[in-house]
Amino acid sequence: MVRMSGMTNTRFCNDMKKCKDFLHTGKLESFHSMKLQYLPKSTGFTMKTSIVLTMLAVMQNNEYQRQAPLAKKMQVAHWSRASKKYVAKTRTIYDNVAFKKEIIAEMNDNISSNTRLPLDLSAYVRTAIPKTFHGEKAPPREELLLAQRTRLEEP
Repeated sequence: MVRMSGMTNTRFCNDMKKCKDFLHTGKLESFHSMKLQYLPKSTGFTMKTSIVLTMLAVMQNNEYQRQAPLAKKMQVAHWSRASKKYVAKTRTIYDNVAFKKEIIAEMNDNISSNTRLPLDLSAYVRTAIPKTFHGEKAPPREELLLAQRTRLEEP
């Protein structure tokens, strides 16, 4: 019996086929964590509020992704429940003050000039799911019953 080497092993080759489509989802998980700051699951929001707060979370997430090299890693004191004392933990600190100040400045400009921004959210609101996906209208019931008759039945 001939032993197969590791690189030509069938199981290994099948595993590699599955691994080629692997994508790391860390940035997506980071966005969802940030979204929970604006839209906690324990609170109900109207659709418009949800859309606007999601847009704010997206803007902040994009700012963080752009600013990632400028993020600072700091050692902070963190209470450990296991050891019952404070331990040093590394935290990534983002400077989002400039980002938020920019938004607040634009809001103040709009308030002081008494301009109302158009808020058309129709493109973001979900539409009803169609009952059929083929797009054809159902024929009348009588027509279906006529088509269902067998050739032995009289018309």
